[in-house]
Amino acid sequence: MPDSTMLIPEDNIRVSSVLHGDSRQYGKQNMFDGSDETCWHSDQGPCQWVLVRFQQKIRLEELRIQFQGGFAARQIILKDLDKNEKEVETFWPDDNNSLQSFPCLSRPEVSHIKVRCIMFSSAA
Repeated sequence: MPDSTMLIPEDNIRVSSVLHGDSRQYGKQNMFDGSDETCWHSDQGPCQWVLVRFQQKIRLEELRIQFQGGFAARQIILKDLDKNEKEVETFWPDDNNSLQSFPCLSRPEVSHIKVRCIMFSSAA
């Protein structure tokens, strides 16, 4: 995967939802801005997703993701949108605040991916 500090244009990102529709404070632009002070915050729901279109095809070697503890995904399904949402990898993250890294063993060459998060909330 590209360096985690790589900036991805906002037009190349789509998300399933934004908390209370407050895109200014919680919108997709905060995901790849390089700041630890900002984040995308989805609204409630059992499944959330992020679509990312890269400027060119890349070899996806790793997915790095950070959740807010208590609001982590139970399962992450990585899909290749260039191939009709073909499932590429499945990951099981921990429910914590740390940056988690998941190696993509198949190392797909992609230009458009979907990160589908099946959610649970330990706060419930």
